[in-house]
Amino acid sequence: MGLRRREDRFRALVEDSADGIALFDAAGRIQWTGANTAILGYDRHEVEGRRVADLVHHEDLQRLEAFFDEVPGDPSRVVTVQFRLQHKD
Repeated sequence: MGLRRREDRFRALVEDSADGIALFDAAGRIQWTGANTAILGYDRHEVEGRRVADLVHHEDLQRLEAFFDEVPGDPSRVVTVQFRLQHKD
């Protein structure tokens, strides 16, 4: 299977998921988002390029910042973090 076909399959899987899935860069900016825009009341274009910290509940911000501090040290390591996001309204 070619790379383009695998990417298309992955994109379809994520975009059709009811789960909130997003990709971030090392600075915590949202590069791509799936169904979570509808979950949070945002249009995709309102969140892509923004920092995820702008959407996180203030009580969870320290945990999120620690996550982004830890991830670049070993990008192959799986790191899990849970935090609450705020709905648009």
